[in-house]
Amino acid sequence: MMRKRNRLVALGDVASLLLLGLLVCGCGGGGGGGDSTGSPAPASNAAPTAAFTTTPSSGAAPLAVQLDASGSSDRDGSVTTYSWDFGDGSAKGSGSTISHTFSAAGTYTVTLSVADNVGATGSTTRVVSASAPTSQLKVSSIDNGDMSVCAVGLDGGAWCWGPNNFGQLGTGDVAQAFTPRSAAQGYLFRKVSVSTGGAFTCGITTAGLAYCWGNQEGGRLGDGTAAPSGQYTTTPLAVSGGRTFTDIAVGGDHACAIETGGAAYCWGHNERGQLGTGNFANSAVPVAVSGGLTFRSITTHQMVTCGIAEDGSGYCWGNGGEGNLGSGTTSSTNVPVTIKGGLRFSSLQLGLLTACGVTNGAEGYCWGSNGSGELGIGSKTPAVALEPTRVVGGHAWKSISPGVMVTCGVTTDGRGYCWGGNAWGERGDGPFPAPDVTSPVPVVGDLVFDAIDADWCSCGVASSVAYCWGPGAEGCIGDGAKANRGVPTPVAGP
Repeated sequence: MMRKRNRLVALGDVASLLLLGLLVCGCGGGGGGGDSTGSPAPASNAAPTAAFTTTPSSGAAPLAVQLDASGSSDRDGSVTTYSWDFGDGSAKGSGSTISHTFSAAGTYTVTLSVADNVGATGSTTRVVSASAPTSQLKVSSIDNGDMSVCAVGLDGGAWCWGPNNFGQLGTGDVAQAFTPRSAAQGYLFRKVSVSTGGAFTCGITTAGLAYCWGNQEGGRLGDGTAAPSGQYTTTPLAVSGGRTFTDIAVGGDHACAIETGGAAYCWGHNERGQLGTGNFANSAVPVAVSGGLTFRSITTHQMVTCGIAEDGSGYCWGNGGEGNLGSGTTSSTNVPVTIKGGLRFSSLQLGLLTACGVTNGAEGYCWGSNGSGELGIGSKTPAVALEPTRVVGGHAWKSISPGVMVTCGVTTDGRGYCWGGNAWGERGDGPFPAPDVTSPVPVVGDLVFDAIDADWCSCGVASSVAYCWGPGAEGCIGDGAKANRGVPTPVAGP
């Protein structure tokens, strides 16, 4: 009897276990049974995380800011839409990167809202501060080389900033300047040009006379002094000969100018034939360029010189090692050689290892080194172009200026574009460092430029205001901040 009751208890336990199993696995049922694998219910979707940077986050109005939301993420999907509220009453924007100009002084809360691939949303905010507009440097032209920058004011006075170790700023001392200082006081200039590595500066006065100041070594000031290394002057010296000039350009250790009437003269170092005299001898006074050509403009950089003849033909001479003479070879020459292609130029400018020109039909061409995409041909191939190659994008160009691994240009409607490298913001298109680009991209800020001059920094003139962008540690931005800038930044006023 006891044995039978134990068996019934055991059977009851089994029944209970079977019932529990049915409840857990959902087995059985009149509809043919459930899924015997026991698949778990799907997890709920996580909201995306919004994140962005502002470059810069403060400055004087009008303040051009680049907003970059590429750091936004979604751990179980992907971010598909980006919506921007700038906090200043303007229309909303979209896209993972976008630029916006805050026109008036104020503190603005910028809101980024993102959505993922199933519709979940997230948002975040950052504050942008635009201060009251400061005094701005009003200029007619600007030129920069090797971190030093000079500009001609609307009244003809010269203003310079940046490194000044050899007196190249013309301020009467060798103090570095992080904002513009009055230069070459007592002179009014038509044009000022800064050396691209030789620490000196030259200018043409409104009367057409040429003056130079800074590093005197090797006769680069053209005043007849073949000075030893380390000798310099912090105030202007008259270039020998008393000629009047219409254009002037300063390279690495040499300078060239166009005399009234069109003859070209050069002085300074001549290791690669950059003086164009048919020999390789340095000269401490201006010497005539060989060939009897008549020029209307001239450009120099390092050990190369190029000019546009009266008929629009382009000529170059000096170091051709990177194909930057445009002659079809890498040979150097101490006399002018024709740029290949039969093009007629309205503008021509040299960079470190690259040259660019604009034709009479507003077409842009570049040649020479292409290691960072500075030719603007849509590719880094070829690595070196030995003759002019068309810049892509279909823009109508006014001028194009190659610099140091970056090239910038201005279209006929005044829009700025840059291409090539962007290690310190010198491309002017926002966040940096950024990958090289091989075709023109817009400079941030919707400014209308008269011209842009590229070197290590890039500087331009828009509505008579000087702007610079790129590496700021040495002072070439001119805003006093000593900071790198990835967007055009107004140069401080006097």
